[in-house]
Amino acid sequence: MPERKGLENHTPGPGFVLLRFSGRPNLQGVHFTVFLIIYPVVLTGKSLIMLITVVDSSLHSPMYFFLMNLFFLEICYISVALPKMMVGFLTENGRISFLGCAAQLYFLVLQGNTKSLLLAAMASDCYVAICDSLHHTVIMSGGL
Repeated sequence: MPERKGLENHTPGPGFVLLRFSGRPNLQGVHFTVFLIIYPVVLTGKSLIMLITVVDSSLHSPMYFFLMNLFFLEICYISVALPKMMVGFLTENGRISFLGCAAQLYFLVLQGNTKSLLLAAMASDCYVAICDSLHHTVIMSGGL
């Protein structure tokens, strides 16, 4: 049987290959820089809003409590997805293992479901504030 050169098996190993934003490798550094700037700005902004909500006693109402938890979930959400994506910008292969992908997907789905439940609780708070405003402070008390 004749030997065929150049027809080697290039099957990737176990795991998944993360696709890039564009096919141009020279833009990967630009994408990394943009996300490197965005990530700490988002973390600092959300953390600052949470700190102000905790420190200022006039903001200790149910809506601000829900907003603080929403900001915390957004910090967790961006911290799950963005670092692996940024590592993919710097490396050539851009691979993620099956377990790494499963863990990342688990936390993203968990945070998405938690965010949905939190938004439902915020909606019920608004409903009570509008439709039963005289009993709002009793219904949305800290113990309840």
